[in-house]
Amino acid sequence: MTTLREIAARAGVSISTASRALSDQAHVEVETRRRVKAVATEMGYVPNALARDLRRNQTRTIGLLLPDMRYSSFASDSSALIQVQLQERGYGMVIYATRHDRETELRCLERLHQQQVDGIIHVPTSMAGSENFNSALGSIPMMEFLRPSASTKLDAVIYDGESGAKAVIDYLFSLGHRHIGVIAGPKRVASTLRRLDGARRAIAEANLPDARLSIVHGEYSPDTGRNAIHRLVTQSDQPTAVFATSAQFVLGAMLATKEIGLHIPKDLSLAGFGDPEWGKLISPGLTTYALPLHEMAMTAVLLITSRVEHPPQDDHVPVRVTIAGNLVIRESTAPVAV
Repeated sequence: MTTLREIAARAGVSISTASRALSDQAHVEVETRRRVKAVATEMGYVPNALARDLRRNQTRTIGLLLPDMRYSSFASDSSALIQVQLQERGYGMVIYATRHDRETELRCLERLHQQQVDGIIHVPTSMAGSENFNSALGSIPMMEFLRPSASTKLDAVIYDGESGAKAVIDYLFSLGHRHIGVIAGPKRVASTLRRLDGARRAIAEANLPDARLSIVHGEYSPDTGRNAIHRLVTQSDQPTAVFATSAQFVLGAMLATKEIGLHIPKDLSLAGFGDPEWGKLISPGLTTYALPLHEMAMTAVLLITSRVEHPPQDDHVPVRVTIAGNLVIRESTAPVAV
C-alpha cells in the first residue's frame, strides 16, 4: 500500500506539505498541490480515513433526533433523505426517537454525546427548543430541523407551519365551508401551536361572521384522527370540512368516515398537512399542504456538516432558513353542499 511518505518523496516535498496538499489545507502553492495530487493518483494512494478522522477527533457521524418513527411520514421521509445526503458526504447517521417527550430528548442527547457524534440534527418537542440542552453537549454543533421553536441561538432549517395551515383553511373557506373541524396534536408540541396559529389567523382575516373552528387535540396517532371524527360528526352542528394536521390523523379520519358511512368529499371534505406518497394514490386523492422535504434535508445536511468541518466562532450569528411548502389540491375536498 502506498504511504504518504512515498508520495512526499516522489513529489519532492516534505511529508507535512504532502499531507496539507492532499487535504486541501492552506499555505501550499498551487503548483505544489497539483504535483502532489498527480503523484498520489499515479501511485494509487488511498488516504486512511479512519486515522485522519481520529487525528481530527471526529467520528464522521451525525445524530438525528426525531419525535416518532411509527406513523410519521415527516420522520420516515426526512430520515431517509438526510441519510442519503450524509452518505454522499462521507458521514454516517445515528437515529433516536424522542416520542415527543422532553425527558426522553435529554436521555437521547446524552447518548449521542457519549457516542461522540460530530453534530446533531434535532426536531424539537416544545417551543423551548434545543438550546437548554446545548450546554451539556460541549462543542458538538446542534441545529433544529422541521419544527420552529423559540430558540435564537441555534441554526435551524424549518418550514412555515403557520402559513401552511392558513393556506389550507383559506382554501376551505373558498369552497364555501364555514364550520371546519381541526384535528390537532398535543398542546405541548411546537408544531401544534404553529398550525393552530395559522388556522386562527385565517379565521381572523376572513371577515366571515359565521366562520368557526372545532378543535380536537390528541397524541400523534391514527387513533386520534379516528376518535376525533367520531366526536366531530356527532355534534348537533357538525363541520362540513375537516383539517387533519398530520398524516397519522388523516389515516384515522379516513377509517372513521368508512365506519360511519360518510363519503369524502360528498359528505365531508378532508384536507391534510404533509404529503406522503400514499396521499396521491388513495381514492379520493388527498388535498394537503406539501413540504419540500428534499430541499430541507439537503439544506440541513449542508449546514450541519459545514459547522462540523468549519467550527464557527463563539460570536457567530445563527443561520435560520425557512422553506415554504405549497397547497396541493386533489379530490378529497369539494364545495360545500347546499
